[in-house]
Amino acid sequence: MFSIASITYSRLSDFLPIRRLLTIGLLTLGLAAVAGFLSTNFIFLLIVRIVQASGAGAVMSLSLVLFTRYVPLDRRGKAMATIMSAVSLGLGLGPVAGGAITQYFGWNWLFAVTAFILLLVPLFLVLLPKELPSRGSFDAVGGIFLGIGTTGLLLFLTSGLWIALVAGIAAIFLFVSRIRTTPDPFVMPALFKNRSYCIQFSDFQISGNEGAVQRVKGFVTMTKSKMWGYFRGGL
Repeated sequence: MFSIASITYSRLSDFLPIRRLLTIGLLTLGLAAVAGFLSTNFIFLLIVRIVQASGAGAVMSLSLVLFTRYVPLDRRGKAMATIMSAVSLGLGLGPVAGGAITQYFGWNWLFAVTAFILLLVPLFLVLLPKELPSRGSFDAVGGIFLGIGTTGLLLFLTSGLWIALVAGIAAIFLFVSRIRTTPDPFVMPALFKNRSYCIQFSDFQISGNEGAVQRVKGFVTMTKSKMWGYFRGGL
């Protein structure tokens, strides 16, 4: 979901204002965190995590679009380094901070920390440049085919489900056929002639979904015993 949301919001930013899209992404991430904090059902909690991933993917991709569009070329390297340093710092501190919060406050408070991002929405509405939407179309069918394809391949690699492999390959073929025939494809076919882009695109799709799977596995492992005790206490 993270990688699909990243590509989707990046494509939408071609004709919709970044300010509006980033607000939607932040609200999705923050409101899903509030729902996760109040969750008492494990299935609902997993759904909330999927919604959170879509918001996180939007924020990540739009931040890159934002600096490439508005930061001058001579300062772009510094801006990129700042963003990537912040991401690396978050990846390093996240497991440590998350473990401490779960140990001393409970798993619910992991969502409470993320919910504070809602406080940034008014700030972004004031600071981000205002843009006017332009005419354009979005290939939702192509996005669905791509999402099914990458998810199916990932499920096969992680779980060995042959039906997922068949569905993934079929969806990828449909995606390729779609982008060759539709006027405004989800991804321009000419980009796939660039070998470097193909490698980065495949790595981004697989690693993004793989990272989401590993985060869910880690979260489930870390909170399973605490949640079981919580739900048993509620009974």
